[in-house]
Amino acid sequence: LTGARRLGERSGVVAADLTLRDMSTRLAHQRITPSSELILLDHGGTIVAHSDFTRIASHLNQPDELPFRMPTLVETGDPVYTQLAEILGRQQRLGPWSANAGGRYILGHLNAIPIQTGQDLYLASLIPRAELLHEVNRLKNMSILISAGLLALTIGMVFWLARRISNSLRVLAQEAQAIREFKLDTAISVKTRILE
Repeated sequence: LTGARRLGERSGVVAADLTLRDMSTRLAHQRITPSSELILLDHGGTIVAHSDFTRIASHLNQPDELPFRMPTLVETGDPVYTQLAEILGRQQRLGPWSANAGGRYILGHLNAIPIQTGQDLYLASLIPRAELLHEVNRLKNMSILISAGLLALTIGMVFWLARRISNSLRVLAQEAQAIREFKLDTAISVKTRILE
């Protein structure tokens, strides 16, 4: 991909050549999750760059075939890419979207990248929902387990403490009942820390 721009008042030209592999490498560094895909597209759904170059390499035409062209979303045969091509063809195509194909639930977002000369490029982000929420679900499950453990420990301590307090009161109540019934033949055995 070559981009060139003439400087004002004919003082020079600035140009840059980027290989598809370099663009794919740059996109790969921007992925949110390991299976996320970032795709740079033109207005017709032709893939300009992909975060995983191997995914589109098999769809490239042979080097001896001229003119060289990149595959379109539909030519890849991926159902998610086909849904993305449909979204790209609609009038209101920018923003979040989702796709469900073959049990894969994908969260996506389509952004325009304005180009001063020519038509805009589009950056599509495709993130597997399960992978995006995996860490959140793991933390949620761990929090539930920790909360349940702390609740069980607290309930156990409350029962133990209540039993210790009520056991002394129960013995005291039994001794008071014995006094009321005039059963004074046994010694009172109340354990206490108070010395008399």
